[in-house]
Amino acid sequence: SYADAYIKSGHSQAAVSAVRAGLLKSPNNPDLWVGLGNALVVHSDGQMSPAAQFAFEKAATLSPNHPGPPFFLGLGLAQAGKMDDAGQVWRGLLSRAPDGAPWKADLEARLAEIGQTQIAKTEGAAKP
Repeated sequence: SYADAYIKSGHSQAAVSAVRAGLLKSPNNPDLWVGLGNALVVHSDGQMSPAAQFAFEKAATLSPNHPGPPFFLGLGLAQAGKMDDAGQVWRGLLSRAPDGAPWKADLEARLAEIGQTQIAKTEGAAKP
């Protein structure tokens, strides 16, 4: 897509503009909303802005069973250093993954990479 080409060439603002133009024609396209979120994260030097988070959440609302929106939301959160939030999003996606989903192993590896394979940090902790 044009947005991907702009991102790869370092023109993140042009990527955001290209995706926004596509959304004017197809406002209910979850892939475009994911693209907007990705372009916004790149444009903010890897930070998860409120606008990027909104774009990923809008994509998830439009296509609740599509793995892309929560995957990229989690990726943006992880890149922003929000490992607990990323882990929560990715564990939720993993719990809904259909048997044999080709992306499950990659998602499990990413969870391990960010130290978020556990269900909750406080589970199993004894309280005095």
